[in-house]
Amino acid sequence: MPFVSPSNAILVGGSPLVDELTEMSRATISMYGETPVEDIIRYTRKSLIVPIIHKDFRIHWRDVIASRRKGTPLDTANAESAALQVAQLEDELILTGEYAGSPRLGIEGLATATGRNTVASVGAWATSPNAINSVKAAMEELVADNFYGPYDLILQPSAFLDSHTFIGTTAVMQIDKITGWISPKYIGPYSDTADIMRFRTKNKAGTQALDHQFQPSDNEYGVFGSEEYHWKELHSKFLMLYHGQAAPYGELRIKVQGEANPKAHLTEELLEFGPGGAVAPDVYLKRVAITSLSLKPNIWSLKQTTFSKLEAQLRRLSCFTFPLCFCPQTDTYKSRFTRMIIRKQA
Repeated sequence: MPFVSPSNAILVGGSPLVDELTEMSRATISMYGETPVEDIIRYTRKSLIVPIIHKDFRIHWRDVIASRRKGTPLDTANAESAALQVAQLEDELILTGEYAGSPRLGIEGLATATGRNTVASVGAWATSPNAINSVKAAMEELVADNFYGPYDLILQPSAFLDSHTFIGTTAVMQIDKITGWISPKYIGPYSDTADIMRFRTKNKAGTQALDHQFQPSDNEYGVFGSEEYHWKELHSKFLMLYHGQAAPYGELRIKVQGEANPKAHLTEELLEFGPGGAVAPDVYLKRVAITSLSLKPNIWSLKQTTFSKLEAQLRRLSCFTFPLCFCPQTDTYKSRFTRMIIRKQA
């Protein structure tokens, strides 16, 4: 008879102690601030049974040796199936407590616990808006007992599928409305007129302003708006674009929706412009070294009011490389600029 090594898929348990607490009675309004009888919370300590959920399986010793010596992959089908059985039984205990035929260990589930709140379903969830009204009634029951959201909603597969029916003649399904309550899909004022939603920037007492942060869960992930849905305006004291962990680094683009290239582009080293569309930016102002800038225009078109100012500035430069062609708007300024070039070259 070949030797086989027994293995287990196990969820380890024990017998921890838990305390059940009573609630105090309602507060009192008086002119003296004293009550005849003081109220206290009463503790009841109980032992909570947490059993071991397990499913045995075996892996043949020859398979183990072959895997160690030659790298042959182990057949994990039995282990995966055992883990699935353990997970299913764990879910049953959490939801319904002890199953039929199990040892009587006094385990209660969420749906069978003593003192639980229950609300009858409004009707078949496949008929709108029964699913919405049923969830709403359950939330109202929790709020009445001072249990406030956010909530988790556990459904049978059939109820989950039934909730995917449209609300009346709208294009909104019942499940969309429900998930908006449980895990909000929409955030904003619920109003027929323009309103304001404020992000709290104070301490708990409301006496001191704090720099609370609104951060993504993962660095450099998440999108604020999209190419199809834009925010109308952005008001801020500071706008910081960071170098980032990988290219493309922090940059600012001004572009037309649907076009591949921006009309203006600001990066950490240059400011460039272009016509947009299929044409990449073709002129730029770029820092090339300490106190040095690089310009890339093929043609400069200068207005009469600005040409004399440009001429005065150019006289102060120790070194200046001219572009291919300057195009002043009048012949007078063209001749003046030609003379200035001669003086600079000399």
